[in-house]
Amino acid sequence: MSDNYYELTKNNIRDLISESHFEEAMIIINDELSAPYIPKDFERALNRYKFEIEEILKKDSKTSSSNWSLEKVVDIMQQSLDQEMHLVAFDNLRNLNARKILDHIKDYLNDENIKNEYKTFLLMVLIEQKLDEFLLVKKKEGIITINPAKFDLKESQDFLRNLEYRLMTLVSDKDPSLFSICRHVANTYFYNIFPDFKLEQNNIDDIVACVYIYSRKALGIGEDIYLNDKLNFNYDNAMLLLSKFEKII
Repeated sequence: MSDNYYELTKNNIRDLISESHFEEAMIIINDELSAPYIPKDFERALNRYKFEIEEILKKDSKTSSSNWSLEKVVDIMQQSLDQEMHLVAFDNLRNLNARKILDHIKDYLNDENIKNEYKTFLLMVLIEQKLDEFLLVKKKEGIITINPAKFDLKESQDFLRNLEYRLMTLVSDKDPSLFSICRHVANTYFYNIFPDFKLEQNNIDDIVACVYIYSRKALGIGEDIYLNDKLNFNYDNAMLLLSKFEKII
């Protein structure tokens, strides 16, 4: 990967930290650290960001592990009007036994008022804990089934990495700001569809095109008349995806 990729990744992580999106930042950091090879300077930067986040969370009394119990996690999960706080609860659930609140977890995953991405963050904790239980997850698009203990997280991470890499080769050298928006949109899409990455009638470039078009619109940039020359994608599929994007992002 180019040096520009690593710089853009660091910028993205810094932006997430500045916006207090620590969970998302940690997912990117851990994903990058698990790569077969990363430059030493990039690895040191990732570890600095990881340490910074851990220190922030330690200083915040709300996130102090000593103040958390399963009862408190459940109480936060049931507050559907403050879903940002759910991320803090799930971060602390990592240090607790999620199986003991399985009934509440099932209710949460089937609650239509809970956003898809927050269900994803909970599922990632369950995957870490290898919870061996078939769970139903109600998404806006339908109901899916997952057994966290048997789910291949690497496959989903590879999907996101591939999506980001294709976006990087498409735009980052020409417009880093546009790539930053594209990456944010791609991550939002990932957390919304997780854990179902069946492309069905779409190929990966249909999704890349959709993310690209959506991001240009968000920045007020006109249509890229050369996009068909840059990507082998199905226009109708991309437009269908775009209509879904506008509902979930």
